[in-house]
Amino acid sequence: MKAEDPLNWWKGVDSMPNLEMVDRYEDDFVGWTVEQAARLRGMPQLNNAGLDVENLAEEIEDLGRSEINKITSLMGQAMVHLLKIVADPTDPSRQHWQQEVGGFVVSIRKAWSPGYGQRVDMEEIWKDAIEEAGNALETFDVTLPALPEACPFPLSMFTNRGFNTKAAIEHLQGKISEQTPQP
Repeated sequence: MKAEDPLNWWKGVDSMPNLEMVDRYEDDFVGWTVEQAARLRGMPQLNNAGLDVENLAEEIEDLGRSEINKITSLMGQAMVHLLKIVADPTDPSRQHWQQEVGGFVVSIRKAWSPGYGQRVDMEEIWKDAIEEAGNALETFDVTLPALPEACPFPLSMFTNRGFNTKAAIEHLQGKISEQTPQP
């Protein structure tokens, strides 16, 4: 067999797992997907073997993006519910919203990987949450109070153990109080 044979490009490749790569996969899945896609693109011999390298690389990158999208969606939903709670504290759905927030945070923590922090834009999530909560509340003639422009929640509030919904509500209420002019 010739070394140039595109169907046997893998011959001679060490089949033992690279421990650094395993750690990367476990600690920063998104970074791992970007890395793996780049490696695929850097192996033109795979195209000669009949593989659609560009689309395979894109699919691998999409796996990483979907993880970030899942995290940001859950964070956004948690923020939307917190905003609804502070905007309409007497709403009968308040307890349900509180339970939902707790569930979202548990789901965030389960999906979280330390390498995701640099890829999550809390400011963008906050702006989207304000828009979504405002639109939902408008249906019931409820408006959001004056809110801080910057996201009042640190990323760690959603990713570390010990999250407390009531404390998050109080934290947000405190940030809102800072926005409200005092007589």
